[in-house]
Order: sequence, then structure tokens, then C-alpha cells
Amino acid sequence: MRRLRNVRRSGTDLLTRPPTPRPPAWMSVIIDPVEQVAELADLRERGFISPYEFERERAKVLGQETAEEARWRRWRLRTWRASAQGRGTRGSTA
Repeated sequence: MRRLRNVRRSGTDLLTRPPTPRPPAWMSVIIDPVEQVAELADLRERGFISPYEFERERAKVLGQETAEEARWRRWRLRTWRASAQGRGTRGSTA
């Protein structure tokens, strides 16, 4: 019996389960976007957020641009183009 114990200690025990690796830390950050949108819809239905807030947050989750953000982006692009052409700049000495 003693000899058997020594054999087990020196070699790998086939009856024990190998340690399972831990999932990487970044995997805990991944959240299902469908779950997030469903949760947002539930909050909207219960009256905790407005339809406007729902649309804005849904667009964030899905990586889409809201209509308000698109208008703002177009306005910034127009003003940048105008200033690059020398029109509409404030404090110009020309």
C-alpha cells in the first residue's frame, strides 16, 4: 500500500480533474446588445426613461448615429469647410 502512494505522488493522478483556465478579464466586459436593448425597452415601457432617451441609448448600444447627432455632424462639417475657405471666420485680419 505504501508503494502505491509513492507512485501516485510522483506521477500525475489520472483521477483528478485538471484545473480549468479562468476566462480572460475582457470577457466579463462583453454584454449582449440584444439584452441591453430589451432592458432599455423595459425601462421605457415602465416609464423610467423617455422614448427620446430610449432611442439615443439604443443607438449607442447598436453603434448607430441618431438623427440629432447626424445633424450636428453635418453642421460642424459645414462650418469647418466655410472656415477653411476663409469665409465666416471670426477675428480674421484679411
